[in-house]
Amino acid sequence: MRLKEFNIIFGFFNKTFKFSDSYNLIHSKQNSVGKTTLLRALLYALGFSIPNTKNFKFEECKFELSITTDSNQEFIIKRQDSYCYLQNKKDNTEKYFSLPANLQELQEIIFETNNKNIIENILAPMYVDQEKGWTLLNRGVVIGSIHFNIDKFIQGIAEIDCSSLYEELSYIETQIKKYRSMLSIAKYQNQINKLNQVIEYDSYNDKMEKEIAILEFEKRPLIIEQERLNNVLKKNLGFRNFITDMKLHVIDDNGNRIPVNEKTIEGFKDNINYITAKINIVNAKISNIDKKIKSYKQKQTKENLLFQTETESIIDKFDADISKINIDYISVERMISNLEKQKTKLKAEINNNTKSHNKLIVDLHTYISDYAKEMGVDEGYVSPSNDYIFTSDLKSLSGAIFHRIVFAFRLAYIKVLENYKQINLPIILDSPRGKEVDDLNINKMIEILKRDFSNHQLFIASIYNYNIDNLNVIELKNCLLENFK
Repeated sequence: MRLKEFNIIFGFFNKTFKFSDSYNLIHSKQNSVGKTTLLRALLYALGFSIPNTKNFKFEECKFELSITTDSNQEFIIKRQDSYCYLQNKKDNTEKYFSLPANLQELQEIIFETNNKNIIENILAPMYVDQEKGWTLLNRGVVIGSIHFNIDKFIQGIAEIDCSSLYEELSYIETQIKKYRSMLSIAKYQNQINKLNQVIEYDSYNDKMEKEIAILEFEKRPLIIEQERLNNVLKKNLGFRNFITDMKLHVIDDNGNRIPVNEKTIEGFKDNINYITAKINIVNAKISNIDKKIKSYKQKQTKENLLFQTETESIIDKFDADISKINIDYISVERMISNLEKQKTKLKAEINNNTKSHNKLIVDLHTYISDYAKEMGVDEGYVSPSNDYIFTSDLKSLSGAIFHRIVFAFRLAYIKVLENYKQINLPIILDSPRGKEVDDLNINKMIEILKRDFSNHQLFIASIYNYNIDNLNVIELKNCLLENFK
């Protein structure tokens, strides 16, 4: 895939960046002028849930990104907050995607793969963030809430289906958490019983609590309905603003131009009024329940004052409630033990399935070993065993060695995607020269990229210059939004 042209629109102003199909340097003489923001904005335009940078909120801008896919299809991605349109430049047809709900559908088209595991793990190979990126080896956070998992990445490339095993594993892990919570309660219960500090409470307060609990239960679905209706209204109003901004017209049989807006769309205003009326009804029901809850709480307070009862503390009432629960401590421990065994068995099965595609594992390890060695990493740091690619032993690695091995891992991910799935990702590196990597190793990294990844588009954000022929330099002087047109 190639990123061709990027347009940032802020109000009535816009700024356009044009990219080379080969090498691009986002350069500035000093830090904190927008290099990282530009890279993140590109990823945001591709649909990813990328966190804002300081003083730049992506949701307040519109982005238009022209791309060419690996099969030479040309698209323009238009994104504003959760609204995203994909325009086919060949026939000008558009598809709408709501993000992040339809993210996979969007990225299936632009990355040209329908494999969920590849889509969910595709950011780590293509993007090395200046913060966490140079410490992410095979599992962990890429940026924000986006994670990478080498097991699922390999499963995606090898077309290994472990979905049912993951569902079962997730269910078992949830059950273990619940039983561990029960065990904690049982331990706490044993402690308060030994101290003999349980207090009995009057039945009147218990009755009031039950009435309040019933009302809260009745209120819960109303709150959900209230949020749903508000979201529907918000989307309708957003659609109204969208079609107004588009300034569309239709031509009737007499040749008259009729603007497309809320006044000319049949039923639009009635629909808005209907939704608003439903919101008012739901709000009234919630308000009525809140009044009843308030009344019961006032009665509780009044009753307590009338009979001069001892003030209930939250912890005392909690202790009283806990003491009434009947928990079989031994049975709970036995259940946790059985579930842990099932969990271990499932993980082993997933692990065996992942490693069953031996050629892919061997290729990954070979690329990692070769690139690490070429960047001056001693062979002793990279185990000859193919299992090394799944390592979680990061304590033995530190400083420049660790960052070089991380880079070797990333290059290997890109290579197997290219070889096995014919996916040519852009390579986006944020501040590669920092992180204890010296000039010699930077030059080795660049030489590897030029030699083995010449068919990939490269983006580097840095305050340094690089010895690369035909390098497209995008210079940022004071800030990203400087010299808006």
